[in-house]
Amino acid sequence: MSLRDLRKIWIIYKKDNILVKDIMSKKPFCIREDSPIYDIYKALSLLDVPYIPYLDKEGKYKGMLNLNKFIKEFTFFQIV
Repeated sequence: MSLRDLRKIWIIYKKDNILVKDIMSKKPFCIREDSPIYDIYKALSLLDVPYIPYLDKEGKYKGMLNLNKFIKEFTFFQIV
């Protein structure tokens, strides 16, 4: 669930007793540790979010990938 989802729900329903399971994304876009770099660039072009859920090879949540930090570090390694 993103901050955008929360804002949208608050504006539409103006209630604070809505359950997370009712508004969360059921199948969010995720990056797996075995995903090609192309998938991260695809996410950058399609999504307007600074973080993407990061999963291991078995699909277990490991954390959030900071796209801005990734781009800075990856670009540095491409230049050097």
